[in-house]
Amino acid sequence: MNFFCSFLLILLSSLSISAQVMDCEDVLAPETLADLTGGTKTFIREMTLLEAKKANVIYSMGTRTKNSKVIVHDFLQYKNIRCSKNGRRERNLIYGVGVRLTVTVVSAKKQARLTNLASISAAVEYDFAEVIYELHAIGITGDKVRLSMAESGKFGVNDYAKWIALKGEIIKMIGEEGISVKPQLIIDEYMRK
Repeated sequence: MNFFCSFLLILLSSLSISAQVMDCEDVLAPETLADLTGGTKTFIREMTLLEAKKANVIYSMGTRTKNSKVIVHDFLQYKNIRCSKNGRRERNLIYGVGVRLTVTVVSAKKQARLTNLASISAAVEYDFAEVIYELHAIGITGDKVRLSMAESGKFGVNDYAKWIALKGEIIKMIGEEGISVKPQLIIDEYMRK
């Protein structure tokens, strides 16, 4: 019996270690929606194609070129975690659930204004730019989520309007019956380097 108790304690302690954030002291990864105490926010990151591949925010290559500009909009319920190692602050981690819009500017003419999603979608409508997008749920699953999401295509004014509406729908769905939530690591300062 003593051997069994020791084995059980070792097994249980290894399970709790798996929830600990790698390379961080005394930090546990959020596991439920209630753990995401940072509120809701849109995190916007602009990067090169190579940086986007490294950060794993592109799911298919499509017609992208090495000169493509990638803009990622993560609309999340989130939590910011400060990670320390050997008593020193090393980096920030952001965990969350929500929806990710990845917009890739494949090509653009000089007159294209590419400063925000509205101007990007307008540039597509006027044939000043070729832009593709991908839309994915992050950390939430369920039939209702799957059915409400378009997957990818060319990004025009109608797609921009759908994105605005979808952000609100997703936040309403989080926590509903039939929706599973598992917070995901979204941003790690190490991934930016």
